[in-house]
Amino acid sequence: MFKNSALKKSYMVATAVVMIMVLLTTVFRTMLDAKLNIPSVILSEGWMTEVSGSEVELLEYPTRISAEPYQEFTIYKTIDASDDIKALLVFTDHQDIVVRLDADIIYSATQQPFSYSFYANLHHVISVDHDINSDQILSITFHSPYQKSSGLISPIYESSDSTGSLYLHIVFQHILSFGFGMLFIVMGIVVLAISQVVDQQRKRGRFYLAYFAIIFGLWVIARSTLLQFITSNAYILGGLQFTLFLLIPIPIIMYYKSNITKRFEKESLALVAYFGFQAIVITTLQLFGVIDFMRPTLFVSVMELLGMANILVFIVIDVLNHNELAKKFSRYYGILFLYGFITFINEQTFSHDDLAIYSLAVLALLAIVVFIDYILFIETRLKLSYLSEDYAKLAYMDRLTGSKNRHAYEEDFERFFSNELAKKNLRLVFFDFDGLKQINDQYGHVEGDFALKEGFSRILDAFGRYGECYRIGGDEFACIIQSLDDDLYLSCRQRLISDVKSISSYHKFDLRISLGTSIYSEDDENINDMIVRADKDMYQNKNKHKNA
Repeated sequence: MFKNSALKKSYMVATAVVMIMVLLTTVFRTMLDAKLNIPSVILSEGWMTEVSGSEVELLEYPTRISAEPYQEFTIYKTIDASDDIKALLVFTDHQDIVVRLDADIIYSATQQPFSYSFYANLHHVISVDHDINSDQILSITFHSPYQKSSGLISPIYESSDSTGSLYLHIVFQHILSFGFGMLFIVMGIVVLAISQVVDQQRKRGRFYLAYFAIIFGLWVIARSTLLQFITSNAYILGGLQFTLFLLIPIPIIMYYKSNITKRFEKESLALVAYFGFQAIVITTLQLFGVIDFMRPTLFVSVMELLGMANILVFIVIDVLNHNELAKKFSRYYGILFLYGFITFINEQTFSHDDLAIYSLAVLALLAIVVFIDYILFIETRLKLSYLSEDYAKLAYMDRLTGSKNRHAYEEDFERFFSNELAKKNLRLVFFDFDGLKQINDQYGHVEGDFALKEGFSRILDAFGRYGECYRIGGDEFACIIQSLDDDLYLSCRQRLISDVKSISSYHKFDLRISLGTSIYSEDDENINDMIVRADKDMYQNKNKHKNA
């Protein structure tokens, strides 16, 4: 669709943008650490738990110990007088926690299932004010109503400074995801705006890409867990991510159905109906306290993965049937499907490594490429649109004189005559140049064309400010004027006759003009009645010239 050079530039720019984002995030953190002299945040070690009556040290994170839903389990470590722990960072995956220093509760965060207080993934920054004169036991008790999160222990960090360094650690951990989410949202809004304003093919579903980008971007931001520092709204923290996850497949399927192929229209609509129904049912059950969002997570994830696999099958069939649009879309969708699969595996294995970030970076790279391709597409469409406008103007223009042509005259006259208010002040003026045949015979057609252009310029000077002027034949012209003022007409007529006569004074040819006019009468049934009267008046004027 686009020139290879333009595509190469788009891929290079997209790659550069993503690499710069990743690089700047790393450099920004390093520089800020050095600039502010932020105390280091380290992985907290030495945590113990009891397994089958025996003490076991936790050596790696994330880890899982045996625990059933609603069963509490506790991890603990001894803080001696020389320890300089001032703050603790604990991440919970849909879990309650209670933190104790010896027997005293120093922090508690509990949530309620089956209510508007949604369980969520949260970061807990806890101040630890321990006794520097004696050893104390620091313990964390976890509890979750979900099998998925029961017994799960995520990495725990500690700082020798206040809680500020831990908050910065959270931001640095998730700023890349947050940035990618914002990138998707901005691109979606831009594409949506362009689709609604200049993309004449928006009915084919191109704007579904924008909806997908916005929904996906919001989902990425919700997953980043940084929203807990912006709002305390329980639904936004606990339910927004899941609601958006339910909606993600719908714009993808609608885009494929609307913009790529009609082959699987019924199947695509069935998938959209299913995912829409699933979203409504699960959200309704949550709001009425029948089931909370976490319960069907595995089922929903599997169904969404199967839905994406279905679309993948559609794409493969279309590619095998030589659908070029499907072939191009397959390159994008393949990466999207791979990202979904990696995310699914990560969720089920509770991996907290950087694999999800890297896959998201690849997806952001893909999104930028698609975005740039789309902008190039719009640029091409605009160029074609401007070219079409130029052709449309040419269709209504006389190339010799630059005036409007007979086609424009007929359409404009019909439009004026059809307007009840406009036609009451309607005047038609016809012009015919005398002596043009003699000019062509004696001096040639080049000189004859020049005489026509000179003559039309005089018509435009005399009548142009009061109406529209047209070339309707070889040496015949017309003006449609919105004025019944006879004095005005006679003044313009006299000026035109004088101006045309003056042409002969500085050119070798003799050019004359005949005029005729008619104004609207209530007896006129159609435009032909006015045309006949104006034509008759013009020929009477021409005969006077001949007799003279």
